[in-house]
Amino acid sequence: PLKQILLSGLNSEMADLLNEERIQTQKIFSFDGIQSLLKKLNSSNPENSAQQVWSLLVFQKFYLNYFKIS
Repeated sequence: PLKQILLSGLNSEMADLLNEERIQTQKIFSFDGIQSLLKKLNSSNPENSAQQVWSLLVFQKFYLNYFKIS
């Protein structure tokens, strides 16, 4: 169910929190790595990518809340 939640209910928030400008500004994660992970999430064999994307989203929310970076 997590994959479906990410791809439907949280799709716009995921796009906002993991956009290239934000990721490049933070200099914490590789945008290419995130793109690869999102591609895997959308594939027929997503493995554990949903959990990894969820972890990234939780981190991004934490980061925005405590570091006030937009």
